[in-house]
Amino acid sequence: MNVGPIARKYLAKLTRKKGDETFGPKCDDKGNFKLGDAEFETDGNDVIINGEKYKGTEDLWELVTLKEPKTGAYDDEDMKKYVEIMVSTNAMKNLKDPNRPAANNGYKRQEIIEPIWVKYVKKTKQM
Repeated sequence: MNVGPIARKYLAKLTRKKGDETFGPKCDDKGNFKLGDAEFETDGNDVIINGEKYKGTEDLWELVTLKEPKTGAYDDEDMKKYVEIMVSTNAMKNLKDPNRPAANNGYKRQEIIEPIWVKYVKKTKQM
C-alpha cells in the first residue's frame, strides 16, 4: 500500500482515541484495512474503495477516519465522496438491526451518519 503524508497522518489517528472505531477503517491482523465490507486502500493520499479512486484531501480523510471531524470544515465535494464511500461499503450498517445505522451516540453518528442514512439508505430500503 502506497501511503502519502496526509494518509499516514490520519491512518495513525485510527489507533488513538481520535479514530472512528465504529464507522472508520479497521486494520486486520495482516495489516490490511477494510471499511465496511470493502477493501480500503491508498495510493499516495488518495483513497481506493472497490476499485474507485477518491482524491484524498485532508477533509475527506477527516470524515473517513475521525470520530469528530471538524464541524463544517469539509466542502460539498468531500461530503459527496464520503457519502459514496459510506453507502457503497455498507460501513454504516447495524449488524443487529438493518433498519438503523450502527449503534454509537457520538457526534459523527448524530450529525453526519444519521442524515446520510435517512437520505440514501433508509430511502432505498423503502422502495
